[in-house]
Amino acid sequence: MVSNSLNAYFAKLELNYQELLELIKTDPHEALKRLYYAHVTHFPYNNIELRESSSQHPVHRQPLTFFNSPRMMKAGGYCFQSTALLYSVLTSLGYAPVFCEARILMGSPVNDAAILKLPVTHVVLKVAVDDMVLLLEPSLGMQTPRYPIQIDGINEPIIQYKDDFRFYQEQGQYVLEKKMKGRWLTLMQTDLQQASIEVMAMNLSRLQWFPGPIGIRDEKTMVALVTDRGSKALFWDIHSSSLRYWLQEDDTFTSRVISDWDEAVALLWTEFKIASSKLHFESCCRQACKHRPIRRWEIELPITSSDWNEMRSNVAFQAP
Repeated sequence: MVSNSLNAYFAKLELNYQELLELIKTDPHEALKRLYYAHVTHFPYNNIELRESSSQHPVHRQPLTFFNSPRMMKAGGYCFQSTALLYSVLTSLGYAPVFCEARILMGSPVNDAAILKLPVTHVVLKVAVDDMVLLLEPSLGMQTPRYPIQIDGINEPIIQYKDDFRFYQEQGQYVLEKKMKGRWLTLMQTDLQQASIEVMAMNLSRLQWFPGPIGIRDEKTMVALVTDRGSKALFWDIHSSSLRYWLQEDDTFTSRVISDWDEAVALLWTEFKIASSKLHFESCCRQACKHRPIRRWEIELPITSSDWNEMRSNVAFQAP
């Protein structure tokens, strides 16, 4: 990351760059903890770019972005973007993080067959600091851990403020869980094996092009942020006709329906510092039209401009 971008990043986090550099020299674990906490409390998770992609024709979608610092700096982003930004910053500071593939569970069993049929659409970081190896998971929305999690193989509760997590091994996977309403909810699984940037780029392309439905791309809109006292989110999915605002503060959880799109975009700005037009955000909160061919056709590679034109003319937009 170039110095100007790094300065902008620390300004966004309201952290003193020079002070953090000095802390890294004396206590790299504490420095990492402060940086990670600032990252997850200042950069909201949002899948707006994925929702934009979902509405585009599968054979002619705009490329999803990985290292997209400008967009991420303004509005946060989805897991690839937030994790890649954190990776870039940590590398600039002398840490040696590695990417690891992961799968979102959100209540599903470990190695659930339905989950394994889908492409890998999540990514986490692993980083060694002194004699510890730590998991960094900055992109789980309201369920994001607020601090790094030590990878020690001990299946015991990890208390972070008022949240209880567990990180343990099962069926060849490391599983992250969070205690919700007295019960443990599976959040994600990972094998914690290092994955190259090229593998991450391939996974991102699968997230973009996979023809079947992918929940985070096609079925829900989520904007969420960890706060000093809990977390908050705007959430919509295809199973509900309503947009909801969720707020967790200490032991109190509130949920209310947002029926006015002017209020929705106002909340986007006041709570998450994301600027959006009413029309654009509303379009992200409805089921995307399905693109269906009028007739079957075959093409030969490489695809020519006439092939593209034929494919465009052969598409019917099926309203949900």
